[in-house]
Amino acid sequence: MNTKTISELSVDTQVLIDRLKKVEPEQLITYAELTSAIGKNVQNGARHLLETARRRLIHDNQILFDVVINEGLKRVQGDQIVAVGSRGVKMIGRQARRTAKKIGCIGDDYHKLSKEQQHRFNGVGTILSFVSHATKEKQVAKISEAASEKIPMSKALELFK
Repeated sequence: MNTKTISELSVDTQVLIDRLKKVEPEQLITYAELTSAIGKNVQNGARHLLETARRRLIHDNQILFDVVINEGLKRVQGDQIVAVGSRGVKMIGRQARRTAKKIGCIGDDYHKLSKEQQHRFNGVGTILSFVSHATKEKQVAKISEAASEKIPMSKALELFK
């Protein structure tokens, strides 16, 4: 019987963390090296171990790795971290637009919803529309111009007017 608690890191995850900590900024570590370190394929069966190691490094050490497709992980810093954020904003915007289209398929079924469900539908739709709008390049540029430092949400919302 497995008595390990969920919060405990596996030995393999800890080995990956220790190996990734040694990677210098802008250096690439291959999936083959990481697979060799734990004896399990980190691209397939043990991908979850690698993802846990990456999350722990972000949380505990502020170390970020970006994926180099089919090669490995590259430790990023500075302007590369900004690029990771920009890609994330674009992905979030695309996901919001796709999800808005999906929920738009409700059609006549909207009137069959309870009032509570209609309110929820309308709220979710409004949030998706806002996220879609806020993540467009023009809006990101507008916020970026005004942001010599992180700005409060109330001020950011004013910039969208």
